[in-house]
Amino acid sequence: MFHLIENSKYVSKTERIVILIITINVFLIGFFLYDYLLKHERSDANNIVGSINYLKTQEIELWLKERIGDAQLLSDNKLLANQLDEYINTNNAEIKSYLSSLILSLKKNYNYHLVVFTDEAAIPLFDDYDSSSYITPKHVNYIKQAIASGRVIHTEFYTDQNNEVSLDFIVPIIKSVDNSKYTVGAILLKTDFFDLFQKIEKWPFPSKSASNYLLHKEQQHYFKITTKKGTASNLTRAILESEINQIILNSDVRGLFTGKNENDIPVLAAARNIDNTDWLFVSQMEQTEIYRYANIFSFLVMNFVLAIYLSSILIFIYWKGSYAKQKQIDNIKQKLNKT
Repeated sequence: MFHLIENSKYVSKTERIVILIITINVFLIGFFLYDYLLKHERSDANNIVGSINYLKTQEIELWLKERIGDAQLLSDNKLLANQLDEYINTNNAEIKSYLSSLILSLKKNYNYHLVVFTDEAAIPLFDDYDSSSYITPKHVNYIKQAIASGRVIHTEFYTDQNNEVSLDFIVPIIKSVDNSKYTVGAILLKTDFFDLFQKIEKWPFPSKSASNYLLHKEQQHYFKITTKKGTASNLTRAILESEINQIILNSDVRGLFTGKNENDIPVLAAARNIDNTDWLFVSQMEQTEIYRYANIFSFLVMNFVLAIYLSSILIFIYWKGSYAKQKQIDNIKQKLNKT
């Protein structure tokens, strides 16, 4: 360090001005490089959250389509329609046994929590506790809608008596007679979200602040995506009224949003519509976590550039001083040779 200070006196005034100008420019370039890299890295981080949200929304939509497809097979099953129609009219024990076996099969193979056969008036055909206690006035309306339309429909997402997110499919059972069709009854299928939530709850990388939830566009209902039993609707008004959720709900555009969560912490959120529903799927993460590596990388790159520049200046000063000293020595030798 002493040699560098000593050598600096050999740097001319013009060279010092040039070094100062270059230094200012390099610092400006370093700042703009830092800013560019920070924006670029943050854009990559934004794309990660957006892509995760897109893929998870697609999983929900595909799951819904698969379930509707499975339900449509039941609706189009001629044997089932004939058997159900005959059971409603005759209360045949053999047919009841067949329908009971079908219920067990649907629960086992398709993971339905509950399967309820009803007649056209939405009255359960089997007088058991689960069926009679589960059918609510809302279910009756949905069943009547499905029977009237002749189409498979599903309810809204809701929380059941166990405080878990549920969604039911209503399947009209249609019988064909002499080129005419009529609905003989319906099946209510209560879904099990556990397997689906296991897939969409987790993120592809470890995160302390990442979360996923369902947000109703109009009624402002909120459901966490969680596999912890009985915690799906642990909502508070603070969550619904948080800045980030109000920004999402008041926007006509879906995509990336920034704002503060219920704990007043800045977050990055991605929101997408779930097709054929009034719900949004939202993925959220604290900005300090998602931008952490972007900030570190950009800072390190900027400091690396500045370190290389400063090293170059120090090498120049050292070279300049060494060159000047060598020149002095050469001049002294020439004078001695002349004498």
